[in-house]
Amino acid sequence: MRSHRLFSIATLFTLALTTVATTANAQSQTESTLPYIYSNYTFPSVRASVARHTLRLAIPSNSKSVSALNPTAPAGFKLNQKVAVFNNKTGESLPVTVSIAGQTVELSFNRVVEPGTAIDIELNNVSVWGTARYYDLAVKFASDNPTANDGRLQAANDRYINIGRTGLRLS
Repeated sequence: MRSHRLFSIATLFTLALTTVATTANAQSQTESTLPYIYSNYTFPSVRASVARHTLRLAIPSNSKSVSALNPTAPAGFKLNQKVAVFNNKTGESLPVTVSIAGQTVELSFNRVVEPGTAIDIELNNVSVWGTARYYDLAVKFASDNPTANDGRLQAANDRYINIGRTGLRLS
């Protein structure tokens, strides 16, 4: 009888601890100031040698404006200059300068991407071989003073901030 009571108390304690940990984790994700990938997919869905990879990026409303993105593909991907970036809600094409160096695509925006925006990054005609299916993503934020330097877009610093890895899922 006593062991049954001890088991019940241990179960309640475990459930309470799990609830507290889950709530803290959910709050930390919603309060993040860094952009994050909320969806991604590959087309065609079968293991094709050439594919389109789409990364959907959300920029939280409490984030700084984004001036550039830097997706890095694993060895085995051959990237193509055919990259398009769209506003997810309006479908508007965003003006972007594309530069490819090896496995890294640098996307420099002609105007900043404001907080509270979701964008779709389409990497077209990517040659794929090997088993790795992910992108590492880094972001560069815009300056807090957009009128500095004669009104030109100015990066807050010259370094990218790594925001994580996203695995590609087959649609």
